Amino acid sequence: MVMEGYIFDEDEDEEPEQNQKFHIRKPVKPYICSTPGDFSEERDFLLENVFPKLREICKLRGGYFSPVDIRWENDDEQVVNGHLLKLLLDYICNCCPYFICLLGETYGPYRSLDAPKLPKRFKINEDADWLDKNYLIAASAGYDWVLQEGHQNTSLTELEIIQAAFLNNTKHCHFYYRQPEHLNHKYGHLPSEEKEKLSQIHLPDSEYADLNIRDLKQRIVNKGIPVRFFKTLEELGNYVMKDWSGIIENVFPFLEYPIEILDQEEYRDWAANETFAEVRRQVFITSPATKTAMEKMTEFALTALDEPSFEPEAELSKLRTHTLTKMLKKKKSVEIKYKSILSVYGDRGCGKSTLIANWIKKFKSENPEIKVIHQYTGSCSKNTDIAYFLRQCIQELRYEFLRQDRESTVVTDNGGPWTFQEVCEAFNAVASLGPSVIVIDGLDEIGATLGKTIRQVKELQWLPFPFPPQCKIICTMSRSDLVYHGLSRRQDCTLLSMPVFNTIQLQMQFLEEHMQQHFHLLNKNHYQQINDVKLTKNPLFLNILGNEIESYSVHSNLAEYLDETYDKISSLRDLCVRCFQRWTKEYSWNKESLYGDAEDEAELELEGWIPDTLRLFAVCRGGLTVEEVLTILQTLGYCNTREVKSYDWLQFRNCIGNFLLEKANGLLDFSHQHLKEIVEYVLLHSLKAGGGSAATSNEPENEWKEQKKKFHSHVAKFFLKQPFCQRTIEELPWQLLSAGDIKTLVKVLTDPVILEGFLDETKKNPSNRQDLAFYWNILKDEGISVTTTYQQMLMKIGILDPVVYDSEDFDREEMSTSMSTEEKSDTPTIPIIITTPAPEGELSIIEETGSIPDTELQKLEESTKKESVAKDDGIDTIFLTESKHKLVEIQTKDDKKGPAFPPFATKLSWLVAMFMKDMGHSGATEDILTSLNNKLQTNYPLTRDDLFLQAKTQEMLGRFCQDRGDKQEAEKWFVKSLRIVMDASDEEEETELDLDLLNLKGCLLSHLGFLRMKEGLYDSAEDLLKEGLEYVRECGNMTARADIQYNLGLLRTQQSDFILAESDLRQSLSTREQWFGNAHPLVADTLFALADLMVKKDSSKGYDKIRAETLYRKTVKIREDCLGSTHLAVADTLLALGKVLMEEISYGAKTEAVGLLRRALDIKTTNLGGDHIDTVSVRNYLKTLEVTLKMGKYEFGPAKETDIRTVERPFSNMSWRDNDLKNLDKRSKLRSSAKSRGSSRPTSRDERSLHSMSRLSNASHITASERLMIETERPARLLNRESVERRLKIGKQMVNGFSGMPDYGRSVITEDKENEEEQERRQSPEQQQSQVQDNIIDSFGVDIARSEESPAQKRTQFMPQTQESGPVKLFKRFGSAESSRSSKHNVRPPRESSARSASSYGTSYRTGSSLKSYSSKKDTNPHSINLGNTSTVTSGPNCSLSSLLGNSKTPRDISRKVHHKSAWYHVPGRYFTDEDKLPPKRSQKTQDVKAMMRRLNMNTPPKIFAPRNGTTPTKFKKHKYFNESHMNNDNFGPTVKGIGPVASEAYSSEYIDDVYENPGSTVTFRGAYYME
Repeated sequence: MVMEGYIFDEDEDEEPEQNQKFHIRKPVKPYICSTPGDFSEERDFLLENVFPKLREICKLRGGYFSPVDIRWENDDEQVVNGHLLKLLLDYICNCCPYFICLLGETYGPYRSLDAPKLPKRFKINEDADWLDKNYLIAASAGYDWVLQEGHQNTSLTELEIIQAAFLNNTKHCHFYYRQPEHLNHKYGHLPSEEKEKLSQIHLPDSEYADLNIRDLKQRIVNKGIPVRFFKTLEELGNYVMKDWSGIIENVFPFLEYPIEILDQEEYRDWAANETFAEVRRQVFITSPATKTAMEKMTEFALTALDEPSFEPEAELSKLRTHTLTKMLKKKKSVEIKYKSILSVYGDRGCGKSTLIANWIKKFKSENPEIKVIHQYTGSCSKNTDIAYFLRQCIQELRYEFLRQDRESTVVTDNGGPWTFQEVCEAFNAVASLGPSVIVIDGLDEIGATLGKTIRQVKELQWLPFPFPPQCKIICTMSRSDLVYHGLSRRQDCTLLSMPVFNTIQLQMQFLEEHMQQHFHLLNKNHYQQINDVKLTKNPLFLNILGNEIESYSVHSNLAEYLDETYDKISSLRDLCVRCFQRWTKEYSWNKESLYGDAEDEAELELEGWIPDTLRLFAVCRGGLTVEEVLTILQTLGYCNTREVKSYDWLQFRNCIGNFLLEKANGLLDFSHQHLKEIVEYVLLHSLKAGGGSAATSNEPENEWKEQKKKFHSHVAKFFLKQPFCQRTIEELPWQLLSAGDIKTLVKVLTDPVILEGFLDETKKNPSNRQDLAFYWNILKDEGISVTTTYQQMLMKIGILDPVVYDSEDFDREEMSTSMSTEEKSDTPTIPIIITTPAPEGELSIIEETGSIPDTELQKLEESTKKESVAKDDGIDTIFLTESKHKLVEIQTKDDKKGPAFPPFATKLSWLVAMFMKDMGHSGATEDILTSLNNKLQTNYPLTRDDLFLQAKTQEMLGRFCQDRGDKQEAEKWFVKSLRIVMDASDEEEETELDLDLLNLKGCLLSHLGFLRMKEGLYDSAEDLLKEGLEYVRECGNMTARADIQYNLGLLRTQQSDFILAESDLRQSLSTREQWFGNAHPLVADTLFALADLMVKKDSSKGYDKIRAETLYRKTVKIREDCLGSTHLAVADTLLALGKVLMEEISYGAKTEAVGLLRRALDIKTTNLGGDHIDTVSVRNYLKTLEVTLKMGKYEFGPAKETDIRTVERPFSNMSWRDNDLKNLDKRSKLRSSAKSRGSSRPTSRDERSLHSMSRLSNASHITASERLMIETERPARLLNRESVERRLKIGKQMVNGFSGMPDYGRSVITEDKENEEEQERRQSPEQQQSQVQDNIIDSFGVDIARSEESPAQKRTQFMPQTQESGPVKLFKRFGSAESSRSSKHNVRPPRESSARSASSYGTSYRTGSSLKSYSSKKDTNPHSINLGNTSTVTSGPNCSLSSLLGNSKTPRDISRKVHHKSAWYHVPGRYFTDEDKLPPKRSQKTQDVKAMMRRLNMNTPPKIFAPRNGTTPTKFKKHKYFNESHMNNDNFGPTVKGIGPVASEAYSSEYIDDVYENPGSTVTFRGAYYME
């Protein structure tokens, strides 16, 4: 036999696991021993004065102190029955090594010297002596050493000491000897007779007892056990406090983490899971089958370290949905090449939890690089909720993989996932962050959650398919559950059967380890009888059976008991019922029947305090302590002579064994979820545990449900009387809801103290908010509105004015009725509770009737009226549980005292508003925040906390204004909030700023930057966003960082900085997908922005229409799932996707685009109306597309695509020359590089002026937020100007330090012309050259000018490198009326622009700068066409002929209209005239040209052919016969218009015009180059 794990005792040599976040600390449970009746006063003193202090010390160190004090008298019933000694020895072994013993002069009860010796084999007679019975029963229980000859005449006290100090571990044993002089100190003032009478109980009753107690003390001293001597109670208390505080410090060293963590929900749940696992590791029998199972689990878990395999979804998402092949293909199921889930299945109680607990401990120690998260369902009160466990996984995995600084506290804006869909998406996101293993023990025990039924949860809708390969899930379940059938159908799931005890050897090994010293009671015949029972293959059955065999009444007739078990026990439930009956019969007693007359005898056997105790554990949500159980039993009627004492409880607790589990915090609960269900079915007649359901008032009433509600009511009354704590929040509302007491539940949920605990501003217990939402969803079905209830509450505490009625769900009539006639209303409304004196920190007792005296109600109504009439009156009726809330008077500036709301009211109002926001009541939230801000505004000066609260309130109000489109009002709120934050920052300038303050400041700068971007103030927006990004990075707010990166991406898209924009958007997308999952609205927003960026044709590197289409489709799916199919955001995405598909040439794409645009039109029409501008825009797109389809303008259609001008390309295709189209991408790159080197981005005129001032002035040395405060009006009382003026002074010195730079301290705004000239002087030659090229639309004139700059320059290559279009060739041939020799002498001055010149239209083109700067460029020439000499840029680059024809002889019409419908060049013979009504065809030649052609073709020189494929020849050189001497008039022929003299001899090259010239005609160019 091999024991895996260790016994649940103090093993200090074992090192804790290094990769654990916390470490479990086992309780200190000393056993208190003394002679009976002699030390009652000392025990009471320790219990009341010393032990509470030790308990506090343990609590501060993460443990708890729980002494075991068994007090008994010789005439107790259980003592007479003979079970006392066995009970004492059992608890000494359980408490080992902690032992406290008080010894005096008495020896304790013992067998007389003349009593016969007790036999080793015995049968107890009923008339035997009570001491003999105790000896014999203890010996039968395994303590057979008590029957040794030397021990048969020792006292029970000495037997206790022998077991603790001589047989067990004595490391923490302490003895305290009381000196005989204590009698003089205690009774010295009394008469001698009375003193002698009172001293008898402290003196030995015989000489034998005196000798034995002296000998016992000496043996203890000789063994070296610590001994102290005391005379008085104070001395004893000091010694015990000193000794045991040292033991606690030794056992519980100082925590490695703050003590506040012990109060957090995370630690409590972790401790509950670890305690549950430790109990399961106590007994674990290994076998070849279990070893094989653990090896398979380890092998499966290690696959989390493998590289992620190929995911088919990534490739499938790239396919075009409109392609014909995909439309015809049948959709194939996704094949998964890896396994994500390992399911261990078996019957309930077969040992799955034990196997998992031992495997987890071994695997974590061997593989610390893999994150392991485990949950044992039922170990704590809330982990039957799968959403609760998923949130824990999300939190731990984010902490493991997303946090860079593990020690700092991370601030987030949101309270985590709220809806079930958000929880599932976030869980799926964190599962892919890194290698991790998630273990869920008892997956079949999960219940309903967040509006999902149990069936929906067990169908595993929260577990996506396929699951990320980096995360592996190992779960256990029963084979008969719905979860098993759901997992068995998944391709990524592996099933593993749980090994069972199929041999008698394994069964006996388990019983031996479990029963320990009691195992000797079994023999081989018993082995066979146990093996014959079919259920013995189940370890849970063997566990309960072993507990029963340890009882004397069972093992005394074990053979008969096992035979009866074989015959009558067919299930674990039957065995439990038999146990309940035996426990009730032997240890319990009855009271007056709680259930009426029971006709069934079986029901009579299940009445008494033990069945009622089990019922109390069944109805409690998280368990009860021993003290709580005994107190509630008194309220049930077990009091006076029927009171259950500590001795009775300890005997019952020892009898049931590990049927109940003691948690790390001292709470007791069922050790197995199946046992709880059995108790509920047998004792409460309930079919299912109450983990996922609660009894409400509309359920059918029956007798047993009424009795169950009564138990819930008793527990609720108990917690109403307890001091406020986290357990009150967990238990009290749950018990009231289960009891059907809706009215009291509303009182509790509106109690400010409990409500503040529910909303949990410190986020120590994040699930409290989910519980509060759950209760209000139940109350909503009862007709109680959360908005109305909380608004009435805030009115009563003075935050919300009664005149506020703007929120939704607020009924004015209901409000007026409830305030006047509340008691007459049948529907439970918010009660009016009068503050009564109560102990500090305790809750007031709320009676079941909930009635309020009329006198108190009149006082409350009068005070309410006074409050509404005059604000000078205070609030004297606050319905709170704490009496410490008092009114506060503040001193105003006019030295007048006025009342203020209670100090808790502002914080509570903020928490309520945030809860209402999470519940979806935005109108009520905004009303509460507006009133809260007004109250704070009128109560200056405020404390730092109130100022920070006001800043958060104003920031939230700004968000509401921004959401509804009121940008101006939103900016006002944001600026107000930023002022408060900056004042706080200035005050704490010398110290480290609070993370919450930094987080709020970063969020405010993000909002303001976004608004500035929408206004077109790009430079200011960029500065604000960058500063905000620094703050949120410092405080670790990942969601705010993603928001700012998203805004920066949008900003840089507007600035045409597409590379940085895509980088910012992708960073934001990565963060949001890791945090929220792949299907969140914020992720959809980022995908939409990325898609918009990819469809911009100006982005030369990022343009990817196919990828953009995929992103649009993903965005549509996410927004439809999250926002609904009729949301306006869905319509925007459908429109964008439809516009992309419109540009496709295929018929399928255009047809799909029609469907998308129709859907978008329906949504826009429904939400905005048919006349809205967005609706009209969608309708126009749809009309255009439908006309295109009808005309057949698609692939393989009857019509070809025509020349269409779009918004992205406002010029016709015919307007662009080929070399301009070719260099378009090059110019875009030059512009991007110029911007990166410091060129200006597009800004508005106002911002350019302000920006030129701020960047060159003192303000450039302060932050963007400070510059924003300087721009706006700032009250003197809120402005700490010293730091700003200091920065301004430093900045002024720095600016004036530059040579030649003026003082920009004054607010002087320079003219645009001066700014532009300054920028031109600072630009490098490369930047100026790129800007000149960017301004020129048609580069032909520039090429001509460069070729004519100087005759001394080298002859430029005039041969076209690509196939040129017709207009280019015509311009080359017929563009000039004179010879190129004299062109430089005939340059005409550019035409002066008129009042309506091109400068009025060119300001918005590209960079948006003034046209005045273009006149100063040196590269301008009479042939260049730029923004300065064109009348418009929207009708084509060459629509103005001024650059070609020069100044006209008569004024021309320069109005914006189409002057030429067919072409932009007038060529003789091209158009009809008055003389020539029928012009010749364009391809025909005139007679003069034909004559010239014939003359030129007389001598055919070597030819150079223009490359037809558009490529450039690799090498050119001058003709070998060509030199300068050949350049004479004899060698050249007549002058050709636009070209000059042409060669008539061998020095020529051929120019071929395939379109407008006849093949074979040649024209010889001057200085032509050709390739040999």
